[in-house]
Amino acid sequence: MPASTVVRLLARLDCGLCDEAAAVLARLGLRRPLTIERVEVGDDPRYILRVPVLRVGAEELDAAGLEDGAIARWLDQVSR
Repeated sequence: MPASTVVRLLARLDCGLCDEAAAVLARLGLRRPLTIERVEVGDDPRYILRVPVLRVGAEELDAAGLEDGAIARWLDQVSR
């Protein structure tokens, strides 16, 4: 079985798009080993307009509104 990919979901409280990104990750985690860590960014100016952001290692993806397939393809790329 492949090693679990650690995905950090950079999010804010009361963020509907962040909740949607978390749901996408949960669905994808049913088909591939993922460890999902939600990180609240608060008022961090680097992310205030970008959340939700997915991070795997040093790679980041602005995930607002992305479909499951787009996120899965990105995970394939950064998990190699």
